[in-house]
Amino acid sequence: MRTHHLRLPLFACLGLTFACGGPEPVDPPEIDQTASPLTCAFSREITFSGAWDFLPSNGGAQEAVVEVLGRLHTVAPVWNGATGDFDTLVLTTNCAGTVGAHRLGTPGAEEVADAFVVSHDGAHLILTGRVDDDLWIAKIRVSDRTPIWSTRVANAGLQLRGQAIIRLPSDSTGADDYLIAGSAANTSVSQLLATRVSDAGAIVWTRRYQVGTDRHEMPGLIMGPNLAYIATTSIDTTLDTRYYSIHRIRVATGLATTAYYYPVAGGGPALDLAGGPARIASVAKGGGYIGSYSLRAASPTPYGAAALLRLDDNLQPVWERTYETGGFTRALAPFETPTGFALSHTDAGISAILQTDGLGNFIQNNHYLTTGLTDPSVAPAAQLGSQWVLRTVDGPSMMLTSVDAPSGSFSCRAPVPTTTGAVPRTRTSHTPTQWVGGAVAAHPINRIAETPTLLTNICR
Repeated sequence: MRTHHLRLPLFACLGLTFACGGPEPVDPPEIDQTASPLTCAFSREITFSGAWDFLPSNGGAQEAVVEVLGRLHTVAPVWNGATGDFDTLVLTTNCAGTVGAHRLGTPGAEEVADAFVVSHDGAHLILTGRVDDDLWIAKIRVSDRTPIWSTRVANAGLQLRGQAIIRLPSDSTGADDYLIAGSAANTSVSQLLATRVSDAGAIVWTRRYQVGTDRHEMPGLIMGPNLAYIATTSIDTTLDTRYYSIHRIRVATGLATTAYYYPVAGGGPALDLAGGPARIASVAKGGGYIGSYSLRAASPTPYGAAALLRLDDNLQPVWERTYETGGFTRALAPFETPTGFALSHTDAGISAILQTDGLGNFIQNNHYLTTGLTDPSVAPAAQLGSQWVLRTVDGPSMMLTSVDAPSGSFSCRAPVPTTTGAVPRTRTSHTPTQWVGGAVAAHPINRIAETPTLLTNICR
């Protein structure tokens, strides 16, 4: 049996509003995560004891990390090659280098978390993913990573998986509800899945959606005005055409109102969707939204490209640009910056951030953690105040790296050339077919402690 160790560097703590290494706050007030107090610069490599490796991301992860009062929290699936077990690791760290880590799982079951979000008071994480072939949702206490509740939703003949989650506005009692988007698939279909769950773990509703015979995959999720928007990639299996699409749903009932379809560059299989997540984010400056997805082509030379799609407040297309970055590019998540937009993406497994102006014109593209990796898997960057935090897993190791958001600078970076081209977009409207319900059951999980050690800063 291999023995791995949790290796973590001790790094500087600068200007935190919450003392590094201090006690966990009790019932803190509403957390403003857009104004992060985290100002530490760091690069860390993490492994842990036992025969466990980090599971390569399937592209569904919505965030790499979240930050609450100077602590970083991350959630990642792990697997044991000897036993075939799949669990989920929940890890918390701070500027002083203190680390807490627990695995969540049960023998004989596969608990794989793909996405998570923090509660409004910063006291809990809500996870979603899958347990075996069922949708999995769990509430975890931040201070000690103790499970509060764990629920699964099943649908006979389909594999259900949560891949994105958002917190809905708190009700009059201060309780949170959460909205989850994911997939319901088998060898014949790939439908969209959405579930609303209460703060107490009660399933409010569950629905599945499909337009015609299209395959919908890797959804992203945000709240729009009075409606939730589920962004996804869609393939019309009859006409063999490809789309970025947005499904608008009512959060009270789960009823889908309209699905908007935007044909990808080229439209057909010559320039195909490349898998990976579809994402959508709100834009504060000028309003509207920015979406992202991935493309690939087999000829004349195999390559991958990332796409940014700018939408107005009514989800009408404004512009779209595609970017080729010299490797097999996969778009992960778009961000708004003071000067335009940024795209977290991966080039052949290497974490990268591409920056553009407000019209999508290329400014720069930087790679991070470019050496010493054998089979890396990159999660979307997290934007925390003036920093991005990058997360890459590779076998038994996880690397967390902070990057200055305005400049993109970091000592590990290696710039690469990028080309860009404008593509006009159109939009069509569709009404999805909808199905209601799923079998709900509790799914108790165990908490297994992992013991960390510390190491100096890593730059790879």
